Amino acid sequence: MSVPEDDAMAARYFLLAADQGNSHAQFELAKCYHKVKGVPQDDAKAIHYCHLAADQGLAAAQCNLGQCYSHGECPLRQDYDECICYHRLAADQGFPGSMLALGAMLIDDEHVPADVRAREPADPRA
Repeated sequence: MSVPEDDAMAARYFLLAADQGNSHAQFELAKCYHKVKGVPQDDAKAIHYCHLAADQGLAAAQCNLGQCYSHGECPLRQDYDECICYHRLAADQGFPGSMLALGAMLIDDEHVPADVRAREPADPRA
């Protein structure tokens, strides 16, 4: 038995779980608001829920915020300090997207402060 796709119902379930503090639901709800899946587009709410998830340590949300700050997307202003901060949090958890982003910034010599250059990356296998 398959369940028919229902973005609005999914968003309601995500909201219920997000309001109970579930970081994965908060991040899924953020994506719903950004991609207009079951809810009207609302980038402010997308960022709000993404921040809630990132503040709880969800690496995917931290990486997402790093990308948003890098490009100045989703009503966030471009802020490389915030970008690097969020990518470091996610990379230290072994999140490949943030490891890639930090590596690319180092290769391109873009906006990477000396303390980041001097710090050895965390090895998630350790």
